[in-house]
Amino acid sequence: MSTAKSNQRTRRSSQRLGPLCLTCLATTNITPFERAHSRPSREIARRSLQNNMKTISLIIWFIVTSALHAEERSAVKAVSGRFEVTQEYMGDRDQGNGEFLEIVRFRDAGIPQVRLSGSAWPGIYSISPNEHWLLRTQKTGSGVSIAMLYRVEDSGRVSEVIGFDSILWGVSDASSRLKQKELYHTGIAEVAWSDDNRFLKLVLRGSNASKSGDGIECRIQYELKDNRAVINKSDSEQGADGKPPSAAQPPEKLNPNTRLP
Repeated sequence: MSTAKSNQRTRRSSQRLGPLCLTCLATTNITPFERAHSRPSREIARRSLQNNMKTISLIIWFIVTSALHAEERSAVKAVSGRFEVTQEYMGDRDQGNGEFLEIVRFRDAGIPQVRLSGSAWPGIYSISPNEHWLLRTQKTGSGVSIAMLYRVEDSGRVSEVIGFDSILWGVSDASSRLKQKELYHTGIAEVAWSDDNRFLKLVLRGSNASKSGDGIECRIQYELKDNRAVINKSDSEQGADGKPPSAAQPPEKLNPNTRLP
């Protein structure tokens, strides 16, 4: 009877030790070579996966960046080739959350490029004969555009004439039956530089926001040196007969280099 109890205890001990022995056996079956190389192999696999993920991320970044960047183009270039203005759209046009990068780039690589203010629409430019002045007509909204004037120095410094558009419309409002706030499709319709680079001649146009077929046209001479504008009343038409000025089109669609009489 004592022998039977001893055998029963032995079987119970074997049952408890069985799984442990199997585990030990499985561990002891791994050769020293496999134990030495199993961890480096996992590390190599992990690094390979990381490298693949980095490659995929770079590809995705390139695709997204290419989709958001339009091709850069030259908007205007000085006759001498001294500088040009380039434009590139940055952002998603479909979502309407981007703008054009307007950059003045100089032929001399030693002169830093100058970034102008950006907008959702590209600017239209005209350069003076001596290449020291840069006129920009910029659409800012539906039926609205503004004029911007820059001084381009030989050193590469580009400075904006503050309030240029307000100066022009202030002269127009002083003599026109329709004021700027009563107009839409406002802006510069024609541009001409004097040969001596003293004057900039412009034509302002606008349509009556309250009456179809009515509008104004105002011819202005701007003195570049003195920053002063005057109106030529004999050449300005106010559309008193109810007819719009000839070729009344949104300014952003007109040629900014039209020569005036």
